Amino acid sequence: MIRILLLGLLYSAPLLAAEQEATPALVSASVEVHLRPDEKGVSAEIAFHVVVRNDGEPGTFEFGIPLDSIPTKKNEEFAITVDTKALPAQSDSDGQYRWTLELGAGQQVDLSWSYTGGTTLLPQLHPLGRRRLTLPLAHLRRFAALPDSVSITVHYADLPAELFERTDTTPLKFAQPAGKRMEDFQLTWFASTLAARISEQEARREAFSEKQRTAVNRGFTSTLVLLADLYARAGKHVALAETCARLAELEASSNTTITHCGPSAGWRKYVPWRLLQVDALEKAGVDARQAAEAARAHMQVLWPAYLKAREGTRPFDQLDRSKHGNYWDYDWKRTRELYAHVLEVLGDNQGAESVRDVQD
Repeated sequence: MIRILLLGLLYSAPLLAAEQEATPALVSASVEVHLRPDEKGVSAEIAFHVVVRNDGEPGTFEFGIPLDSIPTKKNEEFAITVDTKALPAQSDSDGQYRWTLELGAGQQVDLSWSYTGGTTLLPQLHPLGRRRLTLPLAHLRRFAALPDSVSITVHYADLPAELFERTDTTPLKFAQPAGKRMEDFQLTWFASTLAARISEQEARREAFSEKQRTAVNRGFTSTLVLLADLYARAGKHVALAETCARLAELEASSNTTITHCGPSAGWRKYVPWRLLQVDALEKAGVDARQAAEAARAHMQVLWPAYLKAREGTRPFDQLDRSKHGNYWDYDWKRTRELYAHVLEVLGDNQGAESVRDVQD
C-alpha cells in the first residue's frame, strides 16, 4: 500500500509543478504615444512594451488588462505579443482581458500591445479648452516587483506646438513613478490655439442676427464673455474694451448681471464689465475718463450692496442675485482694486482710499 502511494506521488509531481504560480517581476515598462488630429478631435496611437521576469519557481502567470482601457471594434479580437508571437486574449472575465502564460525559473519575456483611442475634451477647464489623454498603468502594480518608473514618450508633430506651450515639436518624455503606488498617467494640453479660438468665436458672434443680439440670448452673451477672456489673454485691448462695453450695455438694458461663471467655465470669475473696460482702454492708450464715469455710476449701486452683504453670516444670500448676480461669482479683490483706480482717475482719491481699506 505504501509503495502504491509513493508511486502516485512520483507520477503526480510534474503536474503539481506545472500548476504552481510563477513569481513575475516587472523589469521595465515603456509607452509610446502618437497624437494625431482626426474628425472627432485628437486620437492617440498607443503602444505598450513591458518586460516580465519570473523570480520564482517554474509555473503559470496570469496577465490581465482592463477591458475598458482598450477601445475595440465589434467582433475585433484583441491580442498581445509575447516575445514575437501574437496571442489573443484567452478570456475576458472580471472586466479584464486575460492571458495565462507559463514561465520557467528566471525566464524573461517581452509583452507588447497597442491600440488607437480617443482623447477627452474638457472645455470647462480653460478658455482654450483642454484635452486629456489617460494611459492605464495602475493594473501593472499587481506584479511581485516593480521598476522605479514607467517611461512615456509622447509624439505630437501633427499638432501645433503652442497647444503644449512649447515652440517646437520635440517629443515629450516622462518618467511616471511606479512602485506599489503606481497610478494611471494623465496628460493635458490646450484644445485650441489662441488665434484659432478667437477666430472661431468672432465668426460665431457675427453669425447672430441683430434680433438675436440680446441679453436673454445666452448663446450670444456667452460668446461675448468668452471673447472677453480670449482678448484679455491675447492682449487685444481695444477689442476687449469694445466687448466689455457691449456687455455692460446689455446688462443695463436688461437690469441683470451677465457673468457666465460656474461649472461650464471653472476658470472664470466675474469683474464688472465697466471696470474691465476702463482697464482695457488705459492699456490701449485711449482716454478712459468717459468709461470711468460709467463705471463709477455702476459701482455706486453695487458697492454699497456688497458692503452690506459681506457683513452678513451668509453674504451670498444677502446680495440681490436678480440684480447683481451670485456673490461667489465675483473676484472681489480685483473688483476693489479696479474700482479704487477708477475713482483715482476721476480725482476722488479719498473715495479710492476708503475702497482699498475694505479687506477680504
